Amino acid sequence: MYINVAVSGLIETPAICLVGLLSDRYGRKAASIVFTLCVSICCLWIPILQYQSSDEITQFQTYLAMIAKLGIAAAFALIYVYTGELLPTDTRSGALGICSMIGRIGGVVQPKVSSAGDTFAFTVFGITTLVSCGLYLALPETLNKPLPDSIEEIEMDWQRKEQEEDKKKS
Repeated sequence: MYINVAVSGLIETPAICLVGLLSDRYGRKAASIVFTLCVSICCLWIPILQYQSSDEITQFQTYLAMIAKLGIAAAFALIYVYTGELLPTDTRSGALGICSMIGRIGGVVQPKVSSAGDTFAFTVFGITTLVSCGLYLALPETLNKPLPDSIEEIEMDWQRKEQEEDKKKS
């Protein structure tokens, strides 16, 4: 029990290192998708293994939980960088604060979800991270791009991209 808690805390160090390596090489969007998809796969696999009982399966579930912990720690660290790069300068601090506040709803809801049982909890966490993977697909990549200064600049950029897509379709 105590070893799992210690490993859970120590696993955040390699998670932060992975964020730096992957996000600078492959981009914020791709790294975010990889980390959250990793969490989703692990969290959805754990309940499937609940119905099999052996020491090897239990140990494998622990490994999956630690991999999910690494993935969520990395995704959580990366989301602050990615969100800051997506938001325009004139609203960045306030909008990031609102995003952080909304993100804390998960911290309030988590004890209730966990008290419903491991199978339910891992399924809920797996599905929510899978949905977030899908939502990442709608976001633009921010690696090596200038930070937007205003909402108008973002709107013009979106309009330009839509026009380019329309030209490609024609």
